[in-house]
Amino acid sequence: MPHPTNLHEVRSFLGMVNQFSKFTTNLADLTKPIRELLVKNTAWTWGPPQQDAFDKIKKALTSAPILTLYDPNKATKIAADASSYGLGAVVLQEEEPDTWKPVSFISRSMTTTEARYAQIEKEALAVTWACEGQAIT
Repeated sequence: MPHPTNLHEVRSFLGMVNQFSKFTTNLADLTKPIRELLVKNTAWTWGPPQQDAFDKIKKALTSAPILTLYDPNKATKIAADASSYGLGAVVLQEEEPDTWKPVSFISRSMTTTEARYAQIEKEALAVTWACEGQAIT
């Protein structure tokens, strides 16, 4: 798969990547260099950071998934985290005592307003967002 060569192709690629977001972890982090090309009044430059991100995304999407099926009878927990520009969460279920397997991954970039939150507020936002049903749907 060749890398995107214009904004339309970047949007198309990121849309495709988003369709697989439940099966891959850290997509908000992985896509950041490519998403930066979508910022208004940004000159188009496909450089090493974008190519590196593109290669990592392709590898993540072609690696074997390690998800387990959701079982409403098993103990479940949600782990959420926030970086300076993204939110992420994983739904985990206990397979055996002290052995947790991922059921679903979610991540998203923050809005420009959310990115200005204090770190503790970002962490609270990640937990709230994950618990509002985003992680299980």
